[in-house]
Amino acid sequence: MAFGAGWSPCIGPLLGSILIVAGNQDMVSQGILLLGIYSAGLALPFIIMSIFINFLLKFMKKASRVVKYVNLVAGVLLIVIGLFLVSNKLSVLIV
Repeated sequence: MAFGAGWSPCIGPLLGSILIVAGNQDMVSQGILLLGIYSAGLALPFIIMSIFINFLLKFMKKASRVVKYVNLVAGVLLIVIGLFLVSNKLSVLIV
């Protein structure tokens, strides 16, 4: 459920746009092609991840020592960017 809630804002507008474009095609086969390419692009990362799941699990076990530091750095970075955003100084970061 959390996965679906996290991806819905990303997938919804893109899928809606593709459905509109596919619906406006002259031939049904063109719409099917567009939706097929979209579906393949969405499924490909999951298929690749399922093929390399054993490697991924071993890597995650080794990386677990570093994850707490990565989370700490990412949290501090989010807070700093949030402060820049609230203080209307975000343009300082954009060069």
